[in-house]
Amino acid sequence: MTMKRWSLHSTINHLFAMSTRTVLSARSFEVLRASDTDTTVRNGVISIPTRSYMRHASSNSTVEIPEQFDSPQTLVFLGFIPDRVGQLRQGWQEMQRSGRKIPFLDAILEYLKHRYPDAIKEEDDWEAYFTQLGLAEAFKRRLMDADFKEWRLSGSAAHWTCEMTTMSYQFLESLDVCRHTVLGIYSLPYFRFWSSFSNSIDRGR
Repeated sequence: MTMKRWSLHSTINHLFAMSTRTVLSARSFEVLRASDTDTTVRNGVISIPTRSYMRHASSNSTVEIPEQFDSPQTLVFLGFIPDRVGQLRQGWQEMQRSGRKIPFLDAILEYLKHRYPDAIKEEDDWEAYFTQLGLAEAFKRRLMDADFKEWRLSGSAAHWTCEMTTMSYQFLESLDVCRHTVLGIYSLPYFRFWSSFSNSIDRGR
């Protein structure tokens, strides 16, 4: 079956209003504004300082997060290319309309599992697997980083893709707790782990 191709712009305009659960609460926005952070939402995305959720982050570094959960912007944050964003969001909405009330993250993980021949050994084509799933270059660089080669080869492409996707979603779910610690001081394992992958991109790998 041929699926309609979407640009990120048309996806956002068509689907953005259907997501209502916000990543940051009103109180979190107050905390960020009190720290002189620009809290302007642009195209469903807000840029927040990494020091707002991690103790030793650079004072100038930021991360872009979606304004709302279960939105096209969330799929971009999780690592999907624009064309695949529209397909995945549309598929999830069709599940909801058919009475299958599957959570957004579970629907994404279901899509990622057992969809294509897996990559397990070093000589397997890991990058081709990620490309077939519609994952962006930044996502590929995180998992193919040479510093994580031994770790990566302890599992399969499907396994680590699901792990990274879950970790990134959990990162968003945990951000709002930052309002309880002005410019939060987190040291939870997945915060450190997620940040290490983000930093690998900055090193230009």
